[in-house]
Amino acid sequence: MESIKVPAVNAWVPLTLLLVHARALYAQSTPGGTCAPATFRNASTGSCDSCDTLCGGLGCTGPGPAMCISCIGPYRKNSTTNVTTCLRECLPIEAETRTRECQPCSSKCYGTCSKPLNASACIGVRKCKWYLAHNGSTCVQYCGVGEFFLTAALLDGRCTTSCPSNARYYNDTGNPYDPLQPTFQPQLCVGACQDLGSDHVYTTEIDPWKCSTLSQVMAHSSDSTAGRDNATNYTSWEIISGVVALLIVVLLLVCIVQCCVRQCCKTDAKGDTMPLETVKMAPNLVTPQYGARTSGSDSVSAPSGDTGNLSDAQGGPTDDETLKQVTNLLTVHTSDL
Repeated sequence: MESIKVPAVNAWVPLTLLLVHARALYAQSTPGGTCAPATFRNASTGSCDSCDTLCGGLGCTGPGPAMCISCIGPYRKNSTTNVTTCLRECLPIEAETRTRECQPCSSKCYGTCSKPLNASACIGVRKCKWYLAHNGSTCVQYCGVGEFFLTAALLDGRCTTSCPSNARYYNDTGNPYDPLQPTFQPQLCVGACQDLGSDHVYTTEIDPWKCSTLSQVMAHSSDSTAGRDNATNYTSWEIISGVVALLIVVLLLVCIVQCCVRQCCKTDAKGDTMPLETVKMAPNLVTPQYGARTSGSDSVSAPSGDTGNLSDAQGGPTDDETLKQVTNLLTVHTSDL
């Protein structure tokens, strides 16, 4: 058995305290005995070894900071193995909880934070990994609805719906209108296009505040030309509808012309078209029921050889003869025209 070294004590130390201290020393030197606080029994040597300096007053169960029963500072708990490890301090991308557990910052923070898992507690020269919300205090990955612009510095650009009056120019990002797309990037508001670099110095009449590169301006011009060309490309259904409408208009015009011709012209006995003036002149050439008038005389001559009937002699030719005379006169006038 190893000799027990009893430390020297002053004569006035009570005997009871000396006995307690001697018992502790004996327990540490006896295999299977109880070790003093802040120590643990080394299984390989059987001695009581000191706990890690990061362990708290409850001691430890073995060597290293992962064997501490309590910690004097922050700690991290492994969610997979449920093992607690005492730490000197949390990582820069972590923050302590009220129980001093180190937990990661919000994924929206660029670096450090004052509170874990809190997008409004991001701190540092650059706070946000992506953008700063319109309220100016919360880091976000996507800007809100209708917020396609960024104010202030690019490192912590604040989402906004429009650029302020002192920074009305903005960079052409190509796809600023669909936040769900991987290429989404809001447009940074600046005082002049030169603030964006030597490339984004071109503007257009359509959008004089958008600062684009030369290639972007050419691409926009090509898109506009393509849009105008597409505007003149009609579908087959539109072409057929247009042709049908044109045919209907032509038929209506033909009907109108035919009606006008029928109103202005008549047809004689032979089926030839006769001007309306000739038709109007025909009644003046024939006296109804009495036959043709002789030029320069108001008398009516009866047809020769017909003296047996007084009414026929006084009334002129018969209806058939009168019709023939009218037809002959109309034919003569028509041929003269």
